[in-house]
Amino acid sequence: MAILGIGVDVVDIGRFDRLVERWGERVLDRLFTPVELEYGMKKGRRESLAGTFAAKEAFVKALGGRWTLSWKDMEVLRDGSGRPLIRFDPSKVPFRVWRVHLSISHDGGYAMASCVVEGEP
Repeated sequence: MAILGIGVDVVDIGRFDRLVERWGERVLDRLFTPVELEYGMKKGRRESLAGTFAAKEAFVKALGGRWTLSWKDMEVLRDGSGRPLIRFDPSKVPFRVWRVHLSISHDGGYAMASCVVEGEP
C-alpha cells in the first residue's frame, strides 16, 4: 500500500447552520446527494450534514486538490455498522485510488473528519 494523501477538515456547526439559514435548500441541494440529505434528516441535520461536508473536504484535501470533482461526484455513505465510507467517480481523479479510510466526529459545536487515501498496493 502507498499512502497518496491525508486530509483533515473541521466545520463549526453553528456557522454551517447560518449558511443553510441564509441559502436554504439551494445550498443543501448543491452540496449533498439525496442519500446524504436523507441520512442527515434522520440523524439530526446539524451535526450529520456538517460532518458529511467535513468528510468531503477532507477527501479532497487527501487527494491534493479539487481536480474535477464536484460536491455530488462524492457521496458519504455508512456501512451496516455505521462506519463512514465515500463513493466517488474515479474517472475524475488523475490516479488510481485503492482504498479510502474516513472518520467523522462531532463534539462541542464542531464536526471533524479525517481521510487517508491509499494508492494501488
